[in-house]
Amino acid sequence: EAVETGSHEQAVRLYRGPFLDGFRLENAPEYEQWQDGERVLHAREYAAALESLAAGAAARGDHPAAVRWWRRLAAAEPVSTTAAVGLIEALVAAGDRAGALQFAGVHASLVRQHLETEPDPEIERWIERLRSGEVPTAVPAPRPRPTSGSEAAREAAARELDEIRRAFSDRYQVGERVGESTLLLSFAARDRRDTR
Repeated sequence: EAVETGSHEQAVRLYRGPFLDGFRLENAPEYEQWQDGERVLHAREYAAALESLAAGAAARGDHPAAVRWWRRLAAAEPVSTTAAVGLIEALVAAGDRAGALQFAGVHASLVRQHLETEPDPEIERWIERLRSGEVPTAVPAPRPRPTSGSEAAREAAARELDEIRRAFSDRYQVGERVGESTLLLSFAARDRRDTR
């Protein structure tokens, strides 16, 4: 309800992690599938609420609040380019260029380690600019976020798929999601080397 009514701060306060974490029903695959779907939906709604709060704070010029919200989103989604760029921009806008450079480096390392690929070129550009001492003249204004929870969740899923496609584009042509569980997302993909 909080997400649907645009009460993003309340939604963030209410979110406590994975839906029914630690609760299982033996021999109930339909229940597990439903539970997994609910976990993904609520996690996406949480991320969308954080992103909305961060973008709103940035638009108001409240850089410390924007940093706080982006930092929480980056902690929830550590390899998300959207969260990383948002936090880097907020840190720069708040005058913490050293913090922005440090976070960008940590994010790039996490992407290399966990996804075994290079970070998004936008992250690399930020690292270059911050290392060279180039002071951005203006941080881009945040995009308006959708107010509907289901719309936000759909948009978050689309961004997630774009990030996965970009991360694996050298080796795989990634298609749509074909399955999900608590620890695994499955996608249809074609291996570019042998077309399997």
